[in-house]
Amino acid sequence: MTSNARPSDALQDAVSTGARSLSAVWWLFLTVGVVWTLFGMYVLSYRVGSLAAVTALVGVAFLYGGVTELAAASWVRSGRWLFIVGGIMALAAGILTFVWPGITLYVVAILLAWYLIIFGVMHLISALAGPKVSYWWTQLLLGVAEIFAAFSIRQAGRRAEHLLG
Repeated sequence: MTSNARPSDALQDAVSTGARSLSAVWWLFLTVGVVWTLFGMYVLSYRVGSLAAVTALVGVAFLYGGVTELAAASWVRSGRWLFIVGGIMALAAGILTFVWPGITLYVVAILLAWYLIIFGVMHLISALAGPKVSYWWTQLLLGVAEIFAAFSIRQAGRRAEHLLG
């Protein structure tokens, strides 16, 4: 199905302006991509230092999220207390991440495993019970892979907890 509708000139101008401003800092995207690739390669080496790096990343993410929540609390008019409580909880989680790194990795592994189990089951049900569409079997394979990955991640979380103490 095709449409003859054209985007408005204002929308085209906004997209063009945004693309030009982002293309001016292409080197920033390249640098961030290289850093993330190197970080990923280091984490995949599966050394104790790589586990500590993942824990530090989780801790920094919690701290950054907490500061962001507290900053957002100053901008909202209603429900400000929710942002304040969320910010304080995220800051506490960030601090606890650095205090107990072993349990942090275990909890992150458990949460990720549950996420994969839930979505794996959903993909299996959708593939088997839903209307048969082209390539329905890919959803079946995805569900099996997610459930298998969930149990693998859970085991890795246990090993990480023992390594980091």
